[in-house]
Amino acid sequence: MNTEPQGADIWIDSVLTAKTPDAINIFNKDSIILELKMEGYQTYADTLALKTNRDLGVITLDKLYTLWIRCNFSDMDYSIYDMNNKMIFTAVGTKKIRLPKGRYRIVYAIGEGQTESRRFSLNYNYSIKIPF
Repeated sequence: MNTEPQGADIWIDSVLTAKTPDAINIFNKDSIILELKMEGYQTYADTLALKTNRDLGVITLDKLYTLWIRCNFSDMDYSIYDMNNKMIFTAVGTKKIRLPKGRYRIVYAIGEGQTESRRFSLNYNYSIKIPF
């Protein structure tokens, strides 16, 4: 098993097993939960059926970027959505989070049940101040 970049921790069924690159032999199991973890990269997770030998090729790990959300008011609540409109983070006040490269939308309350939103691309460390 290999990853780009190399050196990811290989977790099988929640047990740290090795680091990439490495060949893993698994016997007496029909399936496993495979996780690849590396600091600064998004965790890769998959359930693999084990009927025959499998070559997974090179698995590319997505780099995580730091997003600073700075609020003018400490009680300001907001949510971040991906471009499929799935909420991926919600909080109150200034926060630092880590997300993979992509396009996102931040939605925050402006009072009386009203909200405002802004779309942004994340492909480097980034800071957003709300309200805009």
